[in-house]
Amino acid sequence: MSKIRILTLVFAICINTNTFAQGKKIDSLKNVLAKSQEDTNKVLTLIAISKALVNSSPEEALGYATKARELANNVKFVKGEAQALKYIGIYYYNGNKNVETLNNWLASLELFKSINDKLGVSNILNNIGALYDKQADDAKALEYYLQSLKLSEELGDKFRTATALQNIGNTYLRKKATLPKALHFFFRALPLSEELKDQDLFVTLHSNLGEAYYKMDKVDSALFYDKKGLEASHNSEEVTTIYILNDIGKCYSKKGNYDLAIDYQKRSVALAKKLKAGTDIGKSLLGLGDTYFAKGEIAASLNAYKEAENYLKDADAIDNLKDTYAGLSKTFEKLNDFPKAYYYQSLLLNVKDTIYNTATDKKLSGLQFDFDIAKKESEIAVKELDLQKQKNTKNVFAIGFGLILLLAFVIFRNNQQKQKANKELEQTLSDLKSTQSQLIHSEKMASLGELTAGIAHEIQNPLNFVNNFSEVNRELLAEMKEEIEKGNLEDAKAIADDVMENETKINHHGKRADSIVKGMLQHSRTGDGIKEPTDINALADEYLRLGFHGLRAKDNSFNTAMHTDYDASIGLIKVIPQDIARVLLNLITNAFYAVGEKKKKMTTDYEPAISVSTKKIGNKIEIRVRDNGNGIPQKALDKIFQPFFTTKPTGEGTGLGLSMSYDIVTKGHGGSLTATTKEGEFAEFCLVLPV
Repeated sequence: MSKIRILTLVFAICINTNTFAQGKKIDSLKNVLAKSQEDTNKVLTLIAISKALVNSSPEEALGYATKARELANNVKFVKGEAQALKYIGIYYYNGNKNVETLNNWLASLELFKSINDKLGVSNILNNIGALYDKQADDAKALEYYLQSLKLSEELGDKFRTATALQNIGNTYLRKKATLPKALHFFFRALPLSEELKDQDLFVTLHSNLGEAYYKMDKVDSALFYDKKGLEASHNSEEVTTIYILNDIGKCYSKKGNYDLAIDYQKRSVALAKKLKAGTDIGKSLLGLGDTYFAKGEIAASLNAYKEAENYLKDADAIDNLKDTYAGLSKTFEKLNDFPKAYYYQSLLLNVKDTIYNTATDKKLSGLQFDFDIAKKESEIAVKELDLQKQKNTKNVFAIGFGLILLLAFVIFRNNQQKQKANKELEQTLSDLKSTQSQLIHSEKMASLGELTAGIAHEIQNPLNFVNNFSEVNRELLAEMKEEIEKGNLEDAKAIADDVMENETKINHHGKRADSIVKGMLQHSRTGDGIKEPTDINALADEYLRLGFHGLRAKDNSFNTAMHTDYDASIGLIKVIPQDIARVLLNLITNAFYAVGEKKKKMTTDYEPAISVSTKKIGNKIEIRVRDNGNGIPQKALDKIFQPFFTTKPTGEGTGLGLSMSYDIVTKGHGGSLTATTKEGEFAEFCLVLPV
C-alpha cells in the first residue's frame, strides 16, 4: 500500500501556485517595507516577505528572516524574534542542515515559552517532531508530537490537534507491531476532520486506515476505508486519488478478484499519467504488474513491470524499484529465461544493498546528530557556568565542582553514544557481510546462466553420437538375427564385431556427456573449500570451449580464432576446481566479449583471436588469457578489480565478475591476478597459482 504523509510539518506556509499573484503580493510587501519605521510592524513585514519567498527563493527568504530577527531583538519584540527564528530554521531544514535547524527551533521554542504563546509553542514542537521524524528517531519524534498534541487540545485548536494525531498515527504506521496504535490515533483524528469539513484530511485518514488494515491482513476492512476515501474525494484528479485507486486494486488482487483489481489499477495508471506524476505512474504500474502475475497473465505482467522500471529509475524511487526488479526476476523465471532472471536478481541485490547503505548512513547521521546536539548543550552549559563565575566570585569552588560534574556527565553521555555507535556499526558490518554473500551467490548464478547455453551445445554432440550408434546397433542386431536363422554364422560374427565396436563408441561418448554434466554440477555447487588435485590444462581447455559455445548460442554469427599453448609438465595441482573454473570462465567470456565488440565496430579487415596458455615457472604455474580486442582504458585499469566497477554498458555487466575472481585467486589460493593492456590493441590477464 502507498503511505500518504501530509500535514507532517505545520510551518504555516501556503504555497501559492499562481506565480503572478505571488509576485504581486511580494512587490506589495516590499513597498510597505520601504515606508516602514524601525518597529514591530517592520518585523512582521520582513517575516511576511520571508514566508512568501521560502519556496521560490530560499536564500533571499533567509536574508529577510535574519533582518527580522535582528530588528525584533533591538526593539524587544519577543514574538517577532521567535517567528523569525522559526523561518530561519525552515531554511536550514530544507537544506538538510539538521543541527542548525534544531538550534534555531529550540531558541524559538524558548522565546515562545517565555511569553506563554501556546500556539507558537505547539507549532514549533510539531516542527521539532518532524525533524526527528526525518532522522528516523521515532521515540524523539513521538515525544515532541505528543507535547504538541497536549497543547493543541488545551487550546481547543481542532486543526492542530488533528494534525498531531495524524502525525503520531503515521509514525506508528511504520512498524507492524504498532499498527493498532496507528489505528487508535487515526480514529481519534477522524471525527475532527469531519467537524472541520477538511476533505483532504478526511480522505488521507481513510487512505491511511486502509493501509493499516491491509498491513494487518484485514483486507475487507482495508477496502471499506479505501472506498470511503475514494467516495469522499469524488474521484477528484488529485495525487491522493491515484494512491487510493491503486490500493483498492491491491486489496481486490489479494482477495483473488483479479479483473476488478486490474480495472482499478488501470484507472490509477491513467490518472497518474494525466497528472504527469512520474513516481506514482511507476508505483501504479508495479501494482498492476503484481496483479497480472498473480492472475497468470505473464506477458501482461512483464510489460507492466518493464514500464514501471522506466518510471521508477527516472524518479529514483529506489524502494519501489526493488519490488519491480523482484517482479521482473520472477516473471523471467516463469518464462524460463534464466539469464534475464539472474540479471534482475543481481540488480535486486544491488538495490537492496543501496537501501541498506542509505539506512545505515541515516543511522550514523542520527548518531552524529545526537552527538553534535550533546556537544552544543555542553558548550552552552559551560558558557552559563562561566558567566555565573564572573558574577559571583564567592562561589568559585561550587562552580568548579559543578563544572566537573557537568564534564563528567558529558563524558559519560558521549561514552554511551560511542558504545551505541559501536553496536550499530557491528550490526552494520554483520548485515554488510550477509549482503556481500548474497551478491557473490548472485554472480555465481549469473555465471551458471552464461554456461547453460554452452553446455547445451557441447553436450549435444556426444548425445547425437549415442543416439546414432544406438540406432545403427538396433539395425545390425536385426540383421545378425536373420543371418543366424539362415545359418550364416561367419556373417553373424562379423555383424557382432561391428556391434561391439559401436558399443565402445557409445560408451566413450556417454562418458563424455557424463563429464560435461559433472563439470556443470561442480560449477553450480557451493563447494566445501577443499582443494583437490586438478588437471589445470584440461580445465582451461574445457571452459574455453564452453565459453565459446555459450557466446555462439547467443549470436550464431560470432566466430574467432582460438590458440592454446599448454605446458604438459604441470601435471595435477591442488586447487578448488569449481572456483578456478569460475575465474577461467569469467576471463575467457570477457575476452570473447572484447573481440566481439571490436568486430562490430571495425570497418576494415579484423580477425578476432584469443589465446589461452599455461606455464610452470619454479613452484608456481601461470595461466594467461589474451585477446586482440579494444583493450582496457588506462584510467580504468586501476579499478577493474573493484566491486561493481565495469566498463560494459548498463545492463551488460554486474561489475562483480573480476572482483570475485580476484578474491578467489588471492584470498582463496594465495596467488595473484594482474592485467596488462594497450588501448585499441589487446588485453591480457595473468593468473599465478602456487603449486
